Amino acid sequence: MYRRIALITFFGIVAFGALSSLFAQEKPRKYALLVGINQYQHGQLDKLEFAEADAKDMAKLLKEKGEYEVVEVVGKDATKARITKELEKLAQQGNAGGIVLVGFAGHGMQPEDSDEAYFVPYDAKQKVVNRDGKEVNDWDHDSMVSLSKILAHLKASPAGAKALLVDACRNDPKAGRGRGFGSNLKLSDLPKNLAVLLSCSEGERSFEHSDWGHGAFFYHVMKGMNEHADKKKRVTALTLAAFVKEEVSDAVPIKLKGGAKQNPHPLINNDVDFGIAMNVTAAGVKPIPLTSTQATGSAGKLAEGLKYLQGRGVERDPKKALELIRESAEAGHGPGQYWLAEVYAHGYDAIKIDDKRAVALLRKAVEAGYSPAAARLGYCFLLGRGVPRDATEADRWLRRAATGIRPFADAGDAAALFWLGHLYSMGKGVERNPAEGTTCFRKAADLGDAGAQVVLGDRYANGLGTDKDDSQAVVLYRKAAEQGHAGAQYQLSQFLYPKGTGVSKDYTETMKWEQKAADQEFAPAINGVGKKYMYGYGVPKDPLQAAAWFQKAIDKGSVEGYANMGHLYQFHANPTDAAEATKWYRKAAELGDSHSRWVMGEHYLKGIGVPVDRDEAIKWFRLAAKEGNPTAKNELLKLGVDP
Repeated sequence: MYRRIALITFFGIVAFGALSSLFAQEKPRKYALLVGINQYQHGQLDKLEFAEADAKDMAKLLKEKGEYEVVEVVGKDATKARITKELEKLAQQGNAGGIVLVGFAGHGMQPEDSDEAYFVPYDAKQKVVNRDGKEVNDWDHDSMVSLSKILAHLKASPAGAKALLVDACRNDPKAGRGRGFGSNLKLSDLPKNLAVLLSCSEGERSFEHSDWGHGAFFYHVMKGMNEHADKKKRVTALTLAAFVKEEVSDAVPIKLKGGAKQNPHPLINNDVDFGIAMNVTAAGVKPIPLTSTQATGSAGKLAEGLKYLQGRGVERDPKKALELIRESAEAGHGPGQYWLAEVYAHGYDAIKIDDKRAVALLRKAVEAGYSPAAARLGYCFLLGRGVPRDATEADRWLRRAATGIRPFADAGDAAALFWLGHLYSMGKGVERNPAEGTTCFRKAADLGDAGAQVVLGDRYANGLGTDKDDSQAVVLYRKAAEQGHAGAQYQLSQFLYPKGTGVSKDYTETMKWEQKAADQEFAPAINGVGKKYMYGYGVPKDPLQAAAWFQKAIDKGSVEGYANMGHLYQFHANPTDAAEATKWYRKAAELGDSHSRWVMGEHYLKGIGVPVDRDEAIKWFRLAAKEGNPTAKNELLKLGVDP
C-alpha cells in the first residue's frame, strides 16, 4: 500500500527587492525545529538506530555554528500534536533577513491512491478499512503530519529563507507498491522562495550506518555545513545540495555494499545562505603541505612517510615510507588513503601495480573529503584503470574535484597542485589555461611530487607550455625515477635514451631503469625489457628471454605483447617461424592493433605464414587504414582498391 522513502527539502531565498528601513536594519533571526524518532508506538514500524542522533546533533550544530534558536522534539515527545504545535509556532517566527529551518528524521509514507505524502509521528495509528470487500488494517492518515501542512506552515513564516530537512523512513520500499515520497513535487510547482532536495531518488532506500552514527543523509548534511563552503566561505543551499548529492551517492555503495545506492535529488529555485560559521577548508580535510615539520597524528605520519619516499631531508627509505603512509591511510586519513592509492597505481620500489586496489583507496579518500582523490578517480575512468573506461564518469569526477581542490592547492598540497594542473590543461571545471597548468605542475614538482615531475618532464621534452629542453626533462624524470616511480623509470629509459637525446646513448643504463619499472609490473616496461633481449640492446641477445617477457606482458593484457611475440618469431627466433609469427600477429590485430592489422594484410598478400589471399589482405589493410595507418592506405591504392 505504501512506499517508504527518505527526503530532505530546502526552501529558501534571501529576500530581495525594496525592504523597509526597519527590516533592513533588523538583525537576521534564525529559528530551527528538529524532530527525530527511532522507535514508534506502533510495533509494525521498523526501529531506526540514528534518527534521534540526527536531530540532536543537527540541533547542536545549528546552535554552535549558526547561532540558531532551536527546539528539539525527539522520541516519545514527537507526537502529532507536539509536532503540529511547534510548526504553528514556527510559522510566526523569522524576518525578511532571517531563516526558518525544519528537520525531520524518521519514517515517511505515501499511499498509492493519493497525491499526499505523510511524515510519521511517534503516535501514528492504524484503523480498519474495507478494501475489495475485506476488512484490513491500514494507516490512519489523520494521525500523521502531511507534507502539504508542513509546506503551508513554512510558507506562512515571514522569514526570507526557509528550509525543510527530512530523512524519512530508512526501510526498503516494496517493489511495485506506492510511489516515492514527495514524488509529485516538481520545481515548476514550487514558489520562487522554495528549494527542495530529496534524500534519495524514487524507489531507492535511505540508509544509516554505525560508522557514521547517523543516517547517510544527515551525516553528510552536517559534514557539509561544518566543512563545505562556496568561494565566499558561505554554506548555501546550492553548495550544500551539490556536496550532499555527490557524497551520499558515492559513500553509500562503499559503506553498505551489496548493490546499495542512494542518490539525493535536488529541486532548487534560488540559493540561500544558511549562516553557518566556517572554520575549516571547503573540502573538509585540512591540507597537509609536504614541507610541514609540525604535522601530528595521521597527517604527521603521512608527511614523514612522503619525506622517506622522496628522500627530502632524510636518506630515502621506501620500506619505512610505505609503513608510515599505510598507517595514515588505515586511520581513515583522506590524504593518506590517496597516497597509498598512488603507490598501487604507479608502483614504487617493487610494489606491484594494483589498479583495483588503488581505486578502492581513492573512493575512501573522496569519502573522507580529499578532493584530489576525485580527480585521480576521473583519470581512472578516463583510462580504464581499475574501472571500466567511461568518459562520462571521468568528466563527472574531474568536475567534482574542481569544486573543492583549490584550498588544498593554495595551502601547498602537492597532490592538489598536480591535479589542478591537469584541470587547467583540460579545462575541466576551470577555464582552460595550459600555462597556468604548467605553473601548478612546477610547484608540485618542486614539492617532490613524482607524478608532477614526470608531467613537467614531458612538457620540457615536447615543448608544451614551456621551452623545449631535453636535458631538463631528463633531470625531472630521474628525480621521479629515483623515488621509485615506475612510470618515471620507464620514461627515463625509453623516452630519451634510445634516441640519444639529453644524455649520451647508453643501453646498459636504459636496461637498468626499464628493468626496475618492469619489476613493478609496468606493462610498457615489461615489453621494453623483452625488446632489449630480442635486439641485444644492453644485454646479450636472447630470444627465449624475450619470449618470456612478452608472455608476461600478454598475461597482463598487453596487446603490444602479442605483436612483439609475432615480430620475434618472424625475425629473431632460432629458427624463425612465419606461421607462428602470423598466429601472434592475428591475435594482436583482432584486439585492434593497427600495425598488426597491416602486417596481416602483408602476410596474406605475400603468403607469409598463410596461403596468398588477396581478399583477406584487402580486409586487413582496410581495417588498418580506417585507423589512420598510412602504409595500409598506400597498399590499398597499389592494389587499385578504394581505402
